[in-house]
Amino acid sequence: MRWHRWWSSCGSRSGPGSAEYAELCADVRYSCTSGMLLCLSRPLRLAYLLGDLMGMTDVEGAAICDTTPAAYRQRLARARATMRGVIADRCGWSAPPTHAGAASSSPAASTTAPGGCGR
Repeated sequence: MRWHRWWSSCGSRSGPGSAEYAELCADVRYSCTSGMLLCLSRPLRLAYLLGDLMGMTDVEGAAICDTTPAAYRQRLARARATMRGVIADRCGWSAPPTHAGAASSSPAASTTAPGGCGR
C-alpha cells in the first residue's frame, strides 16, 4: 500500500523543515488512527488494539477480553475487515481515483463507511 510507505517515512525526511514535517506526520497519524478506531465497536476495538497493535496471541487476548480464543479470533477478524473497509473507503493514500473524473476519495466525499462509521 502506498499510504503505508508514506506513513512509515514520516519523520525520516532530512533537509529544511524536517522538524515541521515530522510534527505534521505525527498529527496525521494520531488523527487518522483515532478516527478509524472510533469506527469499531468497543469489543472489536479492544481486540484490534490487543492483536494488531500490541501483538498479543489469541490466548492472551482472549484472557483479557474474558472470552474464548476462538471468539477473540473472530472479533479480531471482524475488526480487521472493518478497518480495511474504512481505509479503502476513506483513505486517499490507499485507494486513489483510477481516472481524472473519479470521485474524490477524501473523507468528506463519503458519508458512510463499512461498520456503520458515517461521521
